[in-house]
Amino acid sequence: MANPKYHYNNAFFKNPMPCGGYLLMQAGEMYCDQSTVIHPHEQNCFEISYVVDGKGKASANGVFRDLEKNDCYLSISGDVHSLSSDKDMPLRFKFLAFSTTSDETQDYVRHINQYLTDSQRKVNVPELDKRFIRIFNELENGHVFADQAIAMEISCILIDIIRAMEKKTQKKYPVKINGDNILVFHIANYIDNNLLEIKNLYQLEDEFNYSYNYMSAVFKKIMNISINDYFIQAKMKTAYKMLSEEGLTVTEVSEKLNYSSVHTFSRSFKQHFGSSANLIKNNKKD
Repeated sequence: MANPKYHYNNAFFKNPMPCGGYLLMQAGEMYCDQSTVIHPHEQNCFEISYVVDGKGKASANGVFRDLEKNDCYLSISGDVHSLSSDKDMPLRFKFLAFSTTSDETQDYVRHINQYLTDSQRKVNVPELDKRFIRIFNELENGHVFADQAIAMEISCILIDIIRAMEKKTQKKYPVKINGDNILVFHIANYIDNNLLEIKNLYQLEDEFNYSYNYMSAVFKKIMNISINDYFIQAKMKTAYKMLSEEGLTVTEVSEKLNYSSVHTFSRSFKQHFGSSANLIKNNKKD
């Protein structure tokens, strides 16, 4: 391979990283120069290459396709795959390589594989970049439950790809949520995107038309963490960011995250991080 401008690479080929129902083998980003070429090589896992900017070409088993911004190029185990950058508009792309280890994750890949041929390996999926960035952040920071967070993002990427493929072939998903794994995805996504609006987790009943006890049991079965613990983890992560990066006071953070009192918030924060919220705030000042 000709040298790229930069190459951010997390490789786990010798010791794949378990992430929920996935074994992560590689994750990173490449910013190509005019001469960057990834020569033909055989794939031993499922790989996603996502174009952030520029243009290029990719091939599967000798069949070449043009690539441009927001294109996902999909390679499967057994493919002979290559990639090259355009000379005038050098390619910048993110990539994930992994295998699946559960029925749920294998079902995503099987669903994608039904659309793939040597000449049909790409699909345009806008705004997928943010999911890759979240995976990279989890790998860099090593937060608690990072493996589960990475698994959720990979699942989201696969679901986004499936939906783009369904739309391209004029097929549509039913509106009703089917499958426990899809329900869990929607629950976690709802919590992540409505964290400051959720005052009580029983609000989920109105959103999804399932009892809280049923959703909690399904979530625990698939994620190995309760909905409540996932919710607290998300709030603590946001609280730390508000204190250390956004300059909010402990009282302001407590109110934004809908705690009944500053005391309740401070106690929860210390149990989670082992340090007081005031200490984090004061260290930021220093």
